[in-house]
Amino acid sequence: MHMPASLSENTLALLRRYMASHALFNGLSALQLSLLSNEARQGLDLLRHHAAYLRALSAVSDCPVCCNQADEWRLLESWTWLENQRHNGKEPIRLSGKLSGGRMPSWLLLPFLEFQELRNPADGKLDVQLNNLNGAVTMRVQFSQPAKEKTWNEEQAMRRLLFTRRTELFLAEAAAEVAWNESATESSITLKTLQYESCNCR
Repeated sequence: MHMPASLSENTLALLRRYMASHALFNGLSALQLSLLSNEARQGLDLLRHHAAYLRALSAVSDCPVCCNQADEWRLLESWTWLENQRHNGKEPIRLSGKLSGGRMPSWLLLPFLEFQELRNPADGKLDVQLNNLNGAVTMRVQFSQPAKEKTWNEEQAMRRLLFTRRTELFLAEAAAEVAWNESATESSITLKTLQYESCNCR
């Protein structure tokens, strides 16, 4: 399966953005603080989850068109853990469900979840549920309190732009069906694989 140049360039842009993400660097700052405070156990835990995040990031980046569902789940799981640590262990994000086996559009779920987290009101919580049924993967994000409609800052605008462009490219290439909805109380995205059977990435 020939990789469209537009998808390739968009994937590289997205990967660069995630390598410079606040989740990664805030977590490293927390690791530094725990080591300076002689909190060896906490430091080792942070280091372990950072390694898991980077391994999962590498796995879903192997092919710019698709990824393994289990790799995508591990990426979401490690990102969620790091984000909860960034909020001093208050766990504003609760992730439930499971993805295993099969292929799916790469680099859509995490940008979608990250944008929803940026929309999250102060002291609010997100309940994130993943379902896999008949080849379609659905992520539903529910807010414990309504998301405030306000002017997006640069980080929010960039996450939204990356997600929107990626969605448009998959639709244009007829590689997947992508449906997403947003409201003040919940958001959802559903991905359905169309053409990845012919992808020779694995």
